[in-house]
Amino acid sequence: MSHCYNIHRSTIKTASKKLVCSSLLLLLSGHATAMEFPLFDARSAALGGVSIAHNISNAAFYNPALAALEPENFDWYLLAPSIGEFVSDPGNIETTLKESGNVADIIDNEYKKYAYQAMQLTIPSPSLGGSLYVADYEYQTAKVTTDNTATNLAHRSLEVFEIGFSAAQLQDILWMESILVGVTGKISLFKSYAYSEPIANASLELDSDQANNDSELNLDIGFSKEYGVWKTALVLKNIFSQENNLGNTSESYSIGPQIRAGFAYQSRRSLIEFDIDLLKNQGIGFESDSMYAAVGWEWRMFPAFFLRLGYKQNMVGDTQGVASGGLGLQLWGLQLDAAASADEDGEGIYMHAAWEF
Repeated sequence: MSHCYNIHRSTIKTASKKLVCSSLLLLLSGHATAMEFPLFDARSAALGGVSIAHNISNAAFYNPALAALEPENFDWYLLAPSIGEFVSDPGNIETTLKESGNVADIIDNEYKKYAYQAMQLTIPSPSLGGSLYVADYEYQTAKVTTDNTATNLAHRSLEVFEIGFSAAQLQDILWMESILVGVTGKISLFKSYAYSEPIANASLELDSDQANNDSELNLDIGFSKEYGVWKTALVLKNIFSQENNLGNTSESYSIGPQIRAGFAYQSRRSLIEFDIDLLKNQGIGFESDSMYAAVGWEWRMFPAFFLRLGYKQNMVGDTQGVASGGLGLQLWGLQLDAAASADEDGEGIYMHAAWEF
C-alpha cells in the first residue's frame, strides 16, 4: 500500500513539474488576448476583484490550488446561491428605449452589462483536495449607431455556461517546497450575438434567433505558496486558445490564456491582497480591452461581522477605476455577503450565501 502511495505521489510530482514548465513557457511567450477574468461572488466583488491568493471557499472559481489548503474550521465549503451584475448606461439607453424617449439624445452612446449566477463546492485537503463550480454569466454590450439612412441599436454580446472540476495537492516542485498546485478541467458553452436592429423597434433583450453557438474544453492551472501570514499565487486560465465567430458575422472573440498574480497578507482579523493581470484581456463587443491591477482590504470588526473595501484600475484601454465595498455576516456555518461597486458610468450589486459544514 505504501509502495502504491509513493508511485501515486511520484506521478503527481512529475505531472506538476510539466505543468510548471508549460505555464512558464506560456507566460514568457504569450501576447494572446482573451476576455477579462470573470467575477462570481460578492466577497471578491467587495475586495476589488482580488481572489487568487487566499480563501478556500472560492477556490473553484479563481484558483484551484487553494483547495489544497488545510481545512480551517470545516471540511466542506458550499457557496450557493451567488448572483450579481454591473451595469454601465451613462446615456440612459435602457430608459430611452422603454419610454420611447428622444433617440437623438442617445446616438453613439453605449450600454454595457456583466451579470452572473453561480455556485461552487470545495472539499479542501493538502493530500488531495477538490472543488467544482457551475456558472452562467454574460458580457452584454450595445451601441446606438446612425448613418445617412437609419439609426440602429447594434448588439455585441457573449453568454457563457460553464462547469468546472478541480483537483489540488501540496507538492515539492523543482527547487520550491510546499507549493499548492491545482488544475481545473472545464467545459464552456458559448452563445454570441452580433446584429443590429432599427431603433424604433429596438430592445436590450437579446434575440435568440441571432445567437451563434460554440463550445470548448479547457484547463486552468493555479499555484500558491504561503510564508506564514504572507501568501503568493499565480493563476493561468484557459491554457488552450480558441477563436470563435461573434454572432453570425466575420467578427470574432478569443478564448485564450489569462494570467494573474496575487500577493496577500492575512492575519486573524485583517486581510490585504494585491492582484495584477500579466496579459491584456480582450474586450467583448464594444467593451474596452483590460489589464487590471486591484487591491482589496478586509477587517473582521467583530467575530461575526466583516467590513471590506476594494479598488481596481484598468491599465490599458478605458482607464476608469472601479471602487467597491461590502459587508459580511457569519452565523455559525452560514455566511452572508453583499457588495456594491461603482465607477463614473455605472454601478453593480452582488450577494451570496456561503455554507460551511
